Amino acid sequence: MFSFALATSLIDPRLFGLAWYLLVLAGLGHLGVRLIGGLEVRRQKGASSGWGLSRLWLISIGPLLVVSTASAIQHGLPIGRIEILETALGGAIFLFARTYLQFNRRQLLLGALMAGFGGLGLSLYELMILDQQRVGIIFQPINFGIACGVVGILLISFLINSRTTPELDGQIDEQRHFSSLPISFTLVGWGACLFAIMALLASGSRGPILGTLVAGLLLAGLSLKNRVSVRLLLGASLAIILAIVAITWRTALDLPHGNQSSLGIRWELLRISLQQILTQPWAGLGVDQAGIFFSQFPDPIRTLNHAHSVPVNVALELGIPGMICWLWSFCSLGIFAYLRYRSHDSDAIIFALIGVLTVFFFCSLFQDTLSHSYTRKLFGFIVPALLILLPPPEQVKP
Repeated sequence: MFSFALATSLIDPRLFGLAWYLLVLAGLGHLGVRLIGGLEVRRQKGASSGWGLSRLWLISIGPLLVVSTASAIQHGLPIGRIEILETALGGAIFLFARTYLQFNRRQLLLGALMAGFGGLGLSLYELMILDQQRVGIIFQPINFGIACGVVGILLISFLINSRTTPELDGQIDEQRHFSSLPISFTLVGWGACLFAIMALLASGSRGPILGTLVAGLLLAGLSLKNRVSVRLLLGASLAIILAIVAITWRTALDLPHGNQSSLGIRWELLRISLQQILTQPWAGLGVDQAGIFFSQFPDPIRTLNHAHSVPVNVALELGIPGMICWLWSFCSLGIFAYLRYRSHDSDAIIFALIGVLTVFFFCSLFQDTLSHSYTRKLFGFIVPALLILLPPPEQVKP
């Protein structure tokens, strides 16, 4: 089920949503059996033990959930409309029921490989059968681009790491190298990665393209073994230069020709949102109220329900405290991932966790990743899965 869920992330959002809910139900059923019957399930060999990761998830995501809930109660809004609720509860269930759901590295890699080829198939279908100019129409190009970037980073994390390989039981074999694997495996892996990146570029979504570029450069820098500070500086500088060039080129193509451009709409959303945030900096409009606020403005602003930037939209709805809580979520998870990298700098899962967090954070600055159900599920599925697959503390170097 784990590999199937990941594979469907680039094939059909409905299939991915179904697999996500089935995993949540399976986890709830397992937890219910343990709670009612007091049954102890054998801990998966090689899986992270204890409640540490579960606490980390709740400490990271919990503050934003608390602020959102308080805002909903204050404004008399339904709790079920809280956007972060699905992500927080789903990820917590995956972490609590990790021994039963049997997440392992082989399943992660298998799902990523199938997703890469599935993304290519969907892209060809939309280009050749549906006669579209860009791919991801079934998903929405922005969401499809984010999923392509995540799958590409997962594959890159394994392929650029020469010291660890995925095992069926989740163990880390430090002695085996990718060079000892059949050449077909390497070719299939790079092929699936190339297909995912091609689908990402064909989506034409600037945020996911630049986010994946930054994450890829960061992972390439972290894969070097010498002069950590220098490589990080060089990697960040190169990423900034390439991002500026790409944004300049894309902006030139997006200049308005009689109608307001996509970029112009985003600037107008930002201006309107910042004005309102200055008016209500602490309380905000209330959870899930951005669409009602934008409806009072002329077209096309009135048709939108999000500021197209998660931190701006969170500040608009929940005030500055909400934005701080959102930043805390990424900061706490990012610091945890970097500390794991410092103590165990050759594990592909740690690379993948750092890269995936980078993609989601960068895309959230320019996209509505939190308000869309698909990208919420993707974040609440991939990040907990990578946390589960981290090397256990006893396998981490002092």
